[in-house]
Amino acid sequence: MRQIPSFVITGGDCAGKSTGLSRIRDHLATLGYTVLIAPEAATSLIGSGIIPGKIVPNELFQELIFRRVISNEKLCMRVAKSLRKTKPIILCDRGLMDGLAYTTPEHFAKLCRKFRGDVTRFRDARYLAVMHLRTAALGAEEHYTYENNPARFARTLDEVRRLDECTMNAWVGHPHLRVIPNKRGNTFDDKINHLIKEICHVLGEPVPLEIERKFLVEMPDLSMFPHFARIEIIQDYLTERQEGVGRRIRARGQSSSWVFTETAKQKLSGLARSEIERTISEEDYRYLRTYERDPKRATIRKQRNCFVWEHQYFELDVFQQPALPHALLEIELTHEGQTVVLPPFLKIIREVSNDPKWQNSAIAKRIPV
Repeated sequence: MRQIPSFVITGGDCAGKSTGLSRIRDHLATLGYTVLIAPEAATSLIGSGIIPGKIVPNELFQELIFRRVISNEKLCMRVAKSLRKTKPIILCDRGLMDGLAYTTPEHFAKLCRKFRGDVTRFRDARYLAVMHLRTAALGAEEHYTYENNPARFARTLDEVRRLDECTMNAWVGHPHLRVIPNKRGNTFDDKINHLIKEICHVLGEPVPLEIERKFLVEMPDLSMFPHFARIEIIQDYLTERQEGVGRRIRARGQSSSWVFTETAKQKLSGLARSEIERTISEEDYRYLRTYERDPKRATIRKQRNCFVWEHQYFELDVFQQPALPHALLEIELTHEGQTVVLPPFLKIIREVSNDPKWQNSAIAKRIPV
């Protein structure tokens, strides 16, 4: 069955989500997509008079949001699967993880269990990518207002900034998180165009590309990090079906819950590689690992530490098998000339983006098979 891409468009108050959703829909329609939008649950509930802290306790309100989000997304997915001879895509106005910013971790974990899931399933497996638009209260304060949304509560700018940060942190750990800031000297149109470019890049429009920069770094002191999520990765390489096209499978987990993917990559030029990734079942993962694994490459096991720095989403890999003396810092870009601001709390040894011996496929050859 074809996989239908689902994107979360989230962010703080007055970030531009409504305009962004409209512009994304119009742009993707020109590329032949049929765009379905799962509306924001909180706005609908508050508009119905269900106000947290006044009409219902916040804990119940968050449960109602969870239920409404799942229902809205399920409806969109059902319609998307019924479409023929078209390219359906689902845009979610906020997603399930947003609720973590408005309740305690303990209550959120309880909600996940009540709805038969966990953070890995509701964050990583449910959505192809997450686009977080920073609130206007961060860098565009003169444009911040709560008067254009009747469901938006009046808050201090500090409170708005705090909730924006909490919402972004709720999604840290997702394999495809993008942060869309308010850049000095840029217009709101520039911000929305940035959002559209990031979505098209993830979709592989006009071609599926992976553009990464990699840096060899000294083993880090994680106590110096901002908020981060630690992900366990088990990675194997498969035999080639087509010359020059590398294949791998990956189990990506947190708290003993796993998501499985198969990826095909082919080097093009410079930092760019074509990349096609799909989610697979655990059964398919185990079949491929048993019958199609490349016998010349061993299994890689690593801890991936995901964090945001200066609106950039970094992944720091600490290898356990093989146990390497250094870590690898990676960042995915939308174009090769994109500026990267490296975290000052990491000691960079050198860039290894084009050094073939620091590719994971080469590292897998270093382990005795």
